[in-house]
Amino acid sequence: MNADSNNNATNNLRTEQFIKLLSLNNGRIYAFILSLVSNWSDADNILQETTTTMWRNFDRFEIGTDFAAWAVRIAHYKVLDFRRNQYRQRLQFNNDLIENIEGGAILMSDQLNQRLHALQLCKGKLSQQEQQVIELRYEDDASTKEISQQTGRSVHSLYKDLARIHNKLKFCMNKTLKSQNEGVNDQSNCQPSSNLNPATELKLTEMILELLDGEISDDKFDILTEMLIADQNALHHYVESMVVCASFRLQSPLSANIENNVILQPCNAEGWTEVLEEDLLRAEQLAAQKAAEQAQQLELLAQKRLAFKKAQEHIPEGSKVSLYTTAGAIAAIITLIIILNVWLNPPMPEFPIATLSETIAAQWEGEINYQPGQKLFHRTMKLSQGFAKIQMNDGAVVLIEAPAKFELRGPDEVFLFNGKLTAQINEVARGFVVLTQNMKLIDYGTEFGVEVDDNNNSIVHMTQGSASLIAGLSNQKKDSHMLLANEAIEVDSASSTLIEIPFDGNKFVRHIDSDKNMVWRGNDLCLADIVAGGKGMGNKRGNYGIDPISGKVLAKVNFGERMTQGEYALVNELEMIDGVFVPDASYGPVVINSSGAVFEDCPDTDGQYWTQIVSVDKFTWNMPGTYQQTRKSNIFGDNENPVISMHANLGITFDLQAIRIEFPGIKIKNFKSLCGLSDAPLSGLAGPSKARVWLLVDGKVRLDSGELSMLDDLAELGFELSDTDRFLTVIVTDANDNLYDSKTNNGDWMMLVKPRLEVSYDF
Repeated sequence: MNADSNNNATNNLRTEQFIKLLSLNNGRIYAFILSLVSNWSDADNILQETTTTMWRNFDRFEIGTDFAAWAVRIAHYKVLDFRRNQYRQRLQFNNDLIENIEGGAILMSDQLNQRLHALQLCKGKLSQQEQQVIELRYEDDASTKEISQQTGRSVHSLYKDLARIHNKLKFCMNKTLKSQNEGVNDQSNCQPSSNLNPATELKLTEMILELLDGEISDDKFDILTEMLIADQNALHHYVESMVVCASFRLQSPLSANIENNVILQPCNAEGWTEVLEEDLLRAEQLAAQKAAEQAQQLELLAQKRLAFKKAQEHIPEGSKVSLYTTAGAIAAIITLIIILNVWLNPPMPEFPIATLSETIAAQWEGEINYQPGQKLFHRTMKLSQGFAKIQMNDGAVVLIEAPAKFELRGPDEVFLFNGKLTAQINEVARGFVVLTQNMKLIDYGTEFGVEVDDNNNSIVHMTQGSASLIAGLSNQKKDSHMLLANEAIEVDSASSTLIEIPFDGNKFVRHIDSDKNMVWRGNDLCLADIVAGGKGMGNKRGNYGIDPISGKVLAKVNFGERMTQGEYALVNELEMIDGVFVPDASYGPVVINSSGAVFEDCPDTDGQYWTQIVSVDKFTWNMPGTYQQTRKSNIFGDNENPVISMHANLGITFDLQAIRIEFPGIKIKNFKSLCGLSDAPLSGLAGPSKARVWLLVDGKVRLDSGELSMLDDLAELGFELSDTDRFLTVIVTDANDNLYDSKTNNGDWMMLVKPRLEVSYDF
């Protein structure tokens, strides 16, 4: 073999080694770069430059050492060069902040392969609408503005939706990674999500996505920078979000230029260099073509205006005189004047005063079929079915419930002819006005509902804050009243008399979510609905349960005596439930949540339980017949009295942070429930059973019911929750009644009746 052949073989081997190492680490390099430059286009260009430099210097790399570390070091210098060349760019993080981001980006990008796998699993849990938004943004590589044009939704609402979906996926990815670790105490592979308030986290993600697209305003960039400097949780969330974004890009079919392009190239240096040059040339050609098209359009417009101006200057005098001599000529001149006025002095456009931001099953009467994202003008509108959310230009939010007729009179004023509306006004929009035929309501930074009923009576329910109500027709004496929170007033249509009526906090729609097809009227979140696979907004029930050993949701309720050693099992199928377990301290410490918290006061139980954790209205018992959950002849488990049924010994932990992420802006205030033992399974048997309920928050006991007997009345349980509380754990143990030999938990069918979280929304 001659020297040239040896050289070619060596070069080919070296090229193959480079391509293999690059393909394995390209994602980590890209995630690192994206975290530092915060812009898709810039990150793509720097990755291209980094890859070229790596290839040119690959002879200096020692095979067997850390390729990723070597590559990241080169990328680091490429980012520095980029920042030096862009020093005049208006939006750029300072050097100290970049250093902090860089440290986190290196650690976080090391988990990229795991995150890519977890992301694929979590994407399958999104709703169809959510998946469609993600596919448009990342798989079709459409910009947010382009998606807005395709869907008819506003850019603002799309960024909000994308941010919510990003946070939801990030949370799911972390939970998935944690569940894949060995043991619940292993935190090595997945740090928990940031401890930011979900509403703050949502706003932060919106700004990050706008920054990536180059659409962030100067003011928002300043706010983002201050948050990242002042709050380590915000900085952690930023880096984690960038890695999630990089993961999206790497899983996109259009990511060939990032992840797969190298693998498809010829295995020689010359071929690789040619491909890089071709990519650069194509990019330059596309940019030149776009610039040429824009220049051509401007040139055509300029030519039209110039031609028109010349036509004015060169009208012959004779022609002008002859025009004045006939009626037809006079008409022609008038027509010409009109055309000139329209051309040179176009009429002032009608400015939009609001945006239709969201709807659910909406049907409109009239010629216009209004769609989300559509700008709204001074109009009278009729909503015959469904719900609509309108963002007023002054900052107020108006929710309309069909059937309703209303008129948008300005960015800070609405007239309601009939139907219901809810107005939510922040500090910026103070002074917002709602009018009816016999009333004027002026707010002072509030939330209230207004209804005009079939008799034209005006009804106001004040949820928060205060407002000034002025009643009376134009030809009548006016009557005024200051309306405070939790008050309600009816204005009689005939006399304009003010009548105090009971306040109803659930009368008006206060929040809609078209992705979840959810309408919230201020009702509490039902934990029984969450156990049954719902989102907490209804009373969903089914004949299935959560297995306390595996954490899986089973298709039906199974009965029979079981025993376990009490290991904690994550519930991956229901995002708002962290995990389940069987409490029994005789086997050692009882872990009660995924952070590894231990129930210190857990008693020694016999480790037995008779069924899963369920939310059902009827049991099919292994004795003949079907039994409803009853107590002293009262039936429970129906729509009015939803129930979580937990036989001793069982435990379940709800993830309050997951609930806050599912409903951005929600504030969880209290836990409330009734509890007592069902007597249906033991009908006809002697002796009352006994059990005990424990309620813990983040591993600390908040409430111990003590011994509860089947003969007792239902006990009321409840306590306050703070914004920082994460895990709510409910445990039922036996109370050592020893009625049935050694089976001390026989008959301990504990019911949590109407278990709920009392919530409010931060609008």
